[in-house]
Amino acid sequence: MKDKSFVLQKMDSKNSYVYNSIFIMLISLFILYVPVVNSMQPLIKAPYSYYVNFLIIFVLWVFNFLNSKSANFTKEYLQSMGCLYVLGLYCAISSFWSEIQFETLWRTFIIFGPIFAMAYIVNVDRMIEKTLIASYKIQMLVGLFLATLMIFIKIFGLMMWFNDEYSLNYITLGPIRIEQAVYYSGATLRFSSITGNPNILSYILLISLATTLILFLRQSIKTFYFIISFLIQCYALFLTYSRTGILAFGIFLFLFFWLNNSRGMNRLRKNIWKFMRISLILSVFVGGIIALLLQGSNQRLSLDLAGRGKAWDLLADVISNHFFLGIGFNSSQEFLREMNVGVNHAHSLYLGITAEIGVIGLGLFLFFVCCTLGILIQQFQKYKNNLEYKNQWLMYSGNIAIIVAILFHQGTEFSLLRNNYLNFLWFFFIFTTIKLGSDLIKRENGGDSVAKNFSNRG
Repeated sequence: MKDKSFVLQKMDSKNSYVYNSIFIMLISLFILYVPVVNSMQPLIKAPYSYYVNFLIIFVLWVFNFLNSKSANFTKEYLQSMGCLYVLGLYCAISSFWSEIQFETLWRTFIIFGPIFAMAYIVNVDRMIEKTLIASYKIQMLVGLFLATLMIFIKIFGLMMWFNDEYSLNYITLGPIRIEQAVYYSGATLRFSSITGNPNILSYILLISLATTLILFLRQSIKTFYFIISFLIQCYALFLTYSRTGILAFGIFLFLFFWLNNSRGMNRLRKNIWKFMRISLILSVFVGGIIALLLQGSNQRLSLDLAGRGKAWDLLADVISNHFFLGIGFNSSQEFLREMNVGVNHAHSLYLGITAEIGVIGLGLFLFFVCCTLGILIQQFQKYKNNLEYKNQWLMYSGNIAIIVAILFHQGTEFSLLRNNYLNFLWFFFIFTTIKLGSDLIKRENGGDSVAKNFSNRG
């Protein structure tokens, strides 16, 4: 019996342009931001990659805007986007007290602009399941490619030593030389494939492993292919020796299966709504606790994290001096570079954004996260037991687990709210999940409108 859930429509001219747009975005962003050329540098270096990224997404947004006769904005979409708009506006306003005013304003525009455009493109997608399956396969192939290349260079390549902390593992195939950076943590070698950083690779593998598992559970890939690809990616993840990446994948697995347990999911939903209500107040205490813990000693929370404690100490001083407003969005990198501590970014999303946009900005970010997760959990709790759409709700719960696992991963990394491939992916999962849930509820209600739909000319 055929699954009635989402009939994968033929790619007619009316629907395929959105699907193709998202495919183009994912591929182009990977090429722009992840090293793919012989020099192990991105194809287009910053800041020109930012301009190309913005131009590609802007053109695709215009194309979709002109071709969409109407766009239905659900209540859930508007709530989440409203919180994100407020956060983006506050980041732009922070340029008034930033020492690099123009750069802060421009970076806000170049980071949030593509996210808003992507959210609109996803919202007008009429084949969201097909889009998600395609994106899963793209992420799985990206992770498998990077993992296989890393293992191949490790086995057959040569090592070029630079110092006690860094070396280069390379292999020459005719005129082509493929390199991967190797970092040292004590006596441990940490491989990075062609991404240049083991932590970046662990982030990509976290997502690719999650999407590989989702594809297998919904029977979109064969068992043999799943076993081979999953084992290769797992081995590569352990070779990165990224503690946060490995723990984040464990959290994904726990949440993925816990979300499909009614008792656990009910408790999670209640906790998220409670946290959302107090997030603005809680952020003040979070910022204060961070400042107190890091004040005066880089040994308390550094845990031998490549000297990050020095950067955390400096940012803790910034938080104590600019507690409410921060020093300006996306300006911590310049601050740390001027201090010359050997680390040029915060290595913690929550510490970094608190230093940049203060506890007010941290509260707005937490409010956006909790509001969005609350919406997603509420939809999932109400409709997840409908077996007719079990494959789609499986994807839905998997996306929620990915979103939360990435938030955990950012405890010692700073990839979100930055102009990069990984930031785009996180927001992509958020808005595709909102869209998938809205479409599923509409189908389960027999085509009735979802809550209160707002229809605008698009």
